[in-house]
Amino acid sequence: MKWMEKQQIERVHVSRKRMIFEMWRHTLQREKAFAFAVKNVMEKSLFKEGFDQICYYNRDEAYTNIVHRVLKKFSLRSARINQSDSFNKWKMFGLSKVDSHKNEVEAEFRQKSAEFEAFVDKVKETNNARCFKYF
Repeated sequence: MKWMEKQQIERVHVSRKRMIFEMWRHTLQREKAFAFAVKNVMEKSLFKEGFDQICYYNRDEAYTNIVHRVLKKFSLRSARINQSDSFNKWKMFGLSKVDSHKNEVEAEFRQKSAEFEAFVDKVKETNNARCFKYF
């Protein structure tokens, strides 16, 4: 029995059927190993594709956040500019209103001062005329 086991282990002499069977078994083992290697490669590529999709989604999410942040800054900046423009327009409108009112008041003051000067001149003339009566 030991001799048969030794023959099997060392394979000194193997029958033709046994050799065919061993070669067929060896070929099947190699095919099985190849199939497992292909399966492992496919699993790794699918995992890589999945991780790539996760990374892409994360990058896309980060890019979207950056775009939203930039657009928010732009909208706030444009709103601030519009508000300052409208405030400047409001100030200019108020300034023009105040300036026109000031001009009206100055014109009225000039007119009243001219009337007052005319009145003072008339009073002076009247006083002078009355004074000359008594001299």
